[in-house]
Amino acid sequence: RTVDFTNTVLILTSNIGSQSILELAGDPDQYGEMEQRVNEALKAKFRPEFLNRLDNQIIFRSLEKEELRKIVSLQVERLSERLEQRKL
Repeated sequence: RTVDFTNTVLILTSNIGSQSILELAGDPDQYGEMEQRVNEALKAKFRPEFLNRLDNQIIFRSLEKEELRKIVSLQVERLSERLEQRKL
């Protein structure tokens, strides 16, 4: 069976280069350096044939503690609602 991936976006995640992200993510002026380090780490880990098939790499910064707290709060709220619906 053949699948057509025209106009498809695939999202791949990895922790490769995460140390560089942790070291440099807090300083917007260091984004270029962080991107370069992550790309070097990718080249060290993956073959060029694979990397050349990717159009772009997007590097996300780590979540801050306050953002993590908000996420946990939302998840606890959802869990609480589900438990309440089940009368638990």
